[in-house]
Amino acid sequence: MSDRKQWTGATIVGQLNREWERLCDDSAAGRIAAVWAEADVRLAGLESLEAIEAASRRPIDHRTDLMLSALLERAVQRGEEGDLAARIMVQLMLGRAVITAHALRGLVRDAEERAQLVVVALWEAVRGFPAARRTTYIAPWLAWDVHARAKRAALAAGAEIPVGDATEYATPERPVNASEELAKVLAWAVAEGVLSTDEVELLAARYGSESPERRSWTSVADATDLARDRGVSQAAIRQRCSRAARKLSKAAARYVATNVF
Repeated sequence: MSDRKQWTGATIVGQLNREWERLCDDSAAGRIAAVWAEADVRLAGLESLEAIEAASRRPIDHRTDLMLSALLERAVQRGEEGDLAARIMVQLMLGRAVITAHALRGLVRDAEERAQLVVVALWEAVRGFPAARRTTYIAPWLAWDVHARAKRAALAAGAEIPVGDATEYATPERPVNASEELAKVLAWAVAEGVLSTDEVELLAARYGSESPERRSWTSVADATDLARDRGVSQAAIRQRCSRAARKLSKAAARYVATNVF
């Protein structure tokens, strides 16, 4: 039986999915989501858990970062709303968690043990998310953090570690800034044949930046300049960027699974 089939049954992932279905039907949770949607423009229109989940499935853009920022700001807090926001984030990232668990099969043989390890890492990453500092590229950053946490835990579990050296595995790795993240993804996309060199150069020109403090996914390069340089219309530039971004988005899960952290 494959990992994917195992994780749909009486496992931690299956349990979380069934719990999520019950939570979506819970009127108290629905009221909290409605209050959030009314009070926070970043969650405007997302008046239910189902609406939030549906929004998470659209192509990743600045709206995704805004939504996740709003949820994670709440998820790091204690209390009923913090617990609910954290649970929502766990559900939104659960698919990536399954991919991460599969990627760690060389370190932990038992599929359910891997799944439990990754879910714990996901919960810890959500609860400890640096919401004030990390406001862009949230989904990939969180996926990488979960992978790194889970991998450290798997390595620690598979080796006899002297008590005095245990802190080595708890030391956080240097956060990768947005430009580095984009460069890594684009380099992988070319190597794997996901995007052509022209598509990568266009995305890099449109969204790349040398500054690690870039605030959003909004273009740094003006579409007018890009269009003039390439002898095409601004609409054509936007269409090309959109097509390339969609192709990259579809391959994102494969990138998370194969990236070496």
